[in-house]
Amino acid sequence: MRFLIACVVAALVGCGESRVGTPASDGLPFTQAFDLKLDGKLLRARVAITEMEKSQGLMGVSPTADEGMLFIYASEMRARFWMKDTPADLDIAFFDREGRLLKVVAMRAYDTEVTDSGSDNVKFALEMRAGWFHQASIRTDAKLDLYTVVNAVRERGFKPTNLGL
Repeated sequence: MRFLIACVVAALVGCGESRVGTPASDGLPFTQAFDLKLDGKLLRARVAITEMEKSQGLMGVSPTADEGMLFIYASEMRARFWMKDTPADLDIAFFDREGRLLKVVAMRAYDTEVTDSGSDNVKFALEMRAGWFHQASIRTDAKLDLYTVVNAVRERGFKPTNLGL
């Protein structure tokens, strides 16, 4: 479902980030959801770390009420997403390196129009079912609990330091 512009992928590989996708050990699979916190509210999300996982995203998946997907980038960047082969409307939130919410954008099922983060400072992107951020009263400047993110990365078998965490 997710698609990063080819130049972004090439830039990451060119900067030696190809090792980011290599787990430190036999950790939990990509399909495993983890407890994360956003502005003190609990949610569950799969954690997409490798380029393949980010490209797959939630393709073919309809997320449950409080479960989504967190995309983690090795460095800050401009993020671009689309909804090809995604059967449910989603909202996507973009966060900076401190976990501060920059903006939330609505995305429609099966839409091939690119959704742009509008910022070059995106470190994390979180997809949740449509309306979740509004219903949870999550607003700009809300804080993603990076402690829960680091724990999820470790449980996946990746080294947080390889992701700039």
